[in-house]
Amino acid sequence: MVIFDRESRPEDRRNDMRFNIKVKAVYQSDGGAKCLGVTENISSSGLLFNITKSQGADELDVGDTGSIAIMADVDGKQTPLVLKCEIVHIGDKGIGINFKKSNINAMAMLEQFIMRSL
Repeated sequence: MVIFDRESRPEDRRNDMRFNIKVKAVYQSDGGAKCLGVTENISSSGLLFNITKSQGADELDVGDTGSIAIMADVDGKQTPLVLKCEIVHIGDKGIGINFKKSNINAMAMLEQFIMRSL
């Protein structure tokens, strides 16, 4: 099975396949905004995030940076997987976030989380 085949999804702007994984997440912007919500889908390069509760979300803009904590099930415990990120889209369906690939360990944990969630 090829899960990162871009040619079969020409309408998709992401380079990596999206998976319908819904988990709780917390976004914290470098500017101080904090948003609680649920992911709509996740790929190895980003996610779509629906905000359910926020403080300062009205101030968010495309290009803002911060970190997002995805609540991953690790050995039966909810454990936050924290990734540096940038907002790339704000729309009716949620906030599009791209991960910054600065932390190799966190990115490897994300890949494992995605594969275990399928």
